[in-house]
Amino acid sequence: MEWAEGWAGPGAVFFAGTSGKDGDRADLLVAPIRDSRGKPVISTQKALTELVRQTREITEYSALQTSWVGWCAAHINPSIQRGARRGEVGADAKPARPVSSSFATIREAIVQADLSEHAAERLGALLRIKVEVVRFKGSDAGGGRILR
Repeated sequence: MEWAEGWAGPGAVFFAGTSGKDGDRADLLVAPIRDSRGKPVISTQKALTELVRQTREITEYSALQTSWVGWCAAHINPSIQRGARRGEVGADAKPARPVSSSFATIREAIVQADLSEHAAERLGALLRIKVEVVRFKGSDAGGGRILR
């Protein structure tokens, strides 16, 4: 959430959660607020255009990827790098399988990460959301899946 609010603005993230078979997908719902004719409006296009300028990428999606990897390298692990762009690997190339999400691996990554108090609180909130997702998946209401 800290990354998204960095380019979208404070309070722009109004939902954060995980999904996917193993909870291996993060979902962020973002509503960037920008001024338009002197009034605040939700403007994804303006925020993404600003991000394209900052990152010097050609497309908004590339700008998001570049911004995200830069934040991860600065806040999680300096060795994190951006993957090859589609043109470099071919359109049909599949991404590498993510690193193990075992408890020990995640625990070690959290221990090694240099987090501010604010970032640690947000991580705690995300983990609480993950607990609720897991409970929902196992409940009769969830039917073993997340409704979208």
